[in-house]
Amino acid sequence: MRRSSGSPAAMGDLGSHRRSRRSQRGFSLLEAVVALAVFAGVGMSLYALLDSSLLGLNRAKDAAHQEAAVHRAFEYLGAINPRRRPQGQADVGGDYLVRWNSTLLEPVRQSQGTQGGKGLYEVGLYAVDIDLIKNEDSREREVGRYRLRLVGFEKVRSLDN
Repeated sequence: MRRSSGSPAAMGDLGSHRRSRRSQRGFSLLEAVVALAVFAGVGMSLYALLDSSLLGLNRAKDAAHQEAAVHRAFEYLGAINPRRRPQGQADVGGDYLVRWNSTLLEPVRQSQGTQGGKGLYEVGLYAVDIDLIKNEDSREREVGRYRLRLVGFEKVRSLDN
């Protein structure tokens, strides 16, 4: 077995060898903890970003469904004659319900014919108050209130009169 001499040159070689072995062993505990903390911070910020993106996406989706329900409700009410059905409710699809109540704004008048004479109808201007409601888990939640003006009519003459 060979022994190294105690000369300083030989000891210097041995010290550099020990340092190189120590640097090759891997991470120290402190480096691992710091790396884990950085990784956790990045993960938490990515999760927050994803969560806010999903919330925004769900809100946009709900707004699109609500807008479609409003359009369906307006189409439905455009076909309603407020003189004959001054109030009521109807399902407009997608868990949405529309309720309306009509109020006469102008007195009912005789319509005019093409020649300026009496027309076939009596007409009146109505304010229609609309409530759009969403059914959620057997509860009703009001989504919006709207007001339309519609003409109500009733045929009172025929062409023979």
